[in-house]
Amino acid sequence: MRSVPRLIVASIIALTGCAPERTADPLAVMLDRDSDYARRRRAAEQARLELGNDPARIDTLNRIVWDNGYPAWQRCDAIDELVEIDEVAFIHTAARRIVDVDDWPTLEHLFARAVEHKWTAFTPIAVRNYARLAHDIADEKRPERAVIEQLNPGKHVQQVVFEVFENADNRFSFDQQVAAWELFNRLVGAAETAALLGRAA
Repeated sequence: MRSVPRLIVASIIALTGCAPERTADPLAVMLDRDSDYARRRRAAEQARLELGNDPARIDTLNRIVWDNGYPAWQRCDAIDELVEIDEVAFIHTAARRIVDVDDWPTLEHLFARAVEHKWTAFTPIAVRNYARLAHDIADEKRPERAVIEQLNPGKHVQQVVFEVFENADNRFSFDQQVAAWELFNRLVGAAETAALLGRAA
């Protein structure tokens, strides 16, 4: 019997050595804030392949996006996975939990997905987040402003914000209306707010 050439043996060993590390509980590794970047990446891929749309995996991805303490790269990856699984469900969750996100890279990634997918339903979500004060960036430079403009072509930002507050067709939640009112007052001032309310009455 002929022996296997050394080159083939070496190749097999090399390929075996490069095989992804498998973990017994990939979801636990994904949630482990102390685990290193590479290990969490491998665990996320393993969970995607082995668990697919399992509710436990979806819950884990949501925890990574909306809970504090996870790095932006991991949150952004989780956003993309959740959008791929169920776009409508993700937007619904974002409406409730966007105010839980505290870092700009994650928010900007979320806004980019909204524009890319033309989520007009994301408008009141952007308004709600815009109402949050940000001391490190001026109102006219806020990324939410650009999102509102791109999702509502032909309308001024103030007009869109007022429409969310007015809620003429009952599409917006109370929290979104309150945020829109606070933001509108901040953007246009008390005098113009009073004038608009007078014309709307």
